[in-house]
Amino acid sequence: MKLTYKLTDMKFIQLSFGIALFLIAAATTSGQTRLPKVQASAIKAGPKMIIDGNINDWIKGFQAYNNRTNIYYSFSNDNTNIYLIIRAISYEAIKKILLGGVSLTLEDGSLTALENKVRIRYPEYDKYHPSWAINWGASLAATDINFNQKEADSLMTVRNGTLAKKAKLIAFKEQSKNADTLFSVYDAKGIKIRSRFDIASSYTMEWLIPLSFITSKDRSIRYRIELPGG
Repeated sequence: MKLTYKLTDMKFIQLSFGIALFLIAAATTSGQTRLPKVQASAIKAGPKMIIDGNINDWIKGFQAYNNRTNIYYSFSNDNTNIYLIIRAISYEAIKKILLGGVSLTLEDGSLTALENKVRIRYPEYDKYHPSWAINWGASLAATDINFNQKEADSLMTVRNGTLAKKAKLIAFKEQSKNADTLFSVYDAKGIKIRSRFDIASSYTMEWLIPLSFITSKDRSIRYRIELPGG
């Protein structure tokens, strides 16, 4: 499925979903119904975007919801960067992301052939299948009647501690290369990605990608987002 999205001050984007993705805050069923499947309009990034896995600096919140995957999302941009925020709420969607990561492909929209593109995937693992993610935590949500505030906070702390230890790599692939290059989340060619669980057991990812990775004569970019699985 291909869609079109135009960013602020840019002619941005065609969008393809393998298994579509994107974030949202814990929304009610009625909130999900109101959100479109595709982000309808451009959003200018806030003046102080902090990449930390929180939606606090996303003034307009989530802009789309894909009901096939229970994942919400929003894009924004400024003159130098593209920002993406994603939230998964269901246990199965979170496990799928932790096992196989989220893959984002960016392509020069002014070219008919795929001559200039990059692919970024997070989280990535270097030596082993991330079996730890299969049982990353009980499927019981922190909002369950059997949870109290202290237990929910403790569970959030444990999960975020595990993320910090295990999800430390970003895979980056340029069109001219045959294989991915792995980078630490702390040194990834200017790319920044952070993720975290919140107290309601939702999982949020926040991305910053420098626009310098893709040059385009008409300043348009195609992108594809996938959940490779696991």
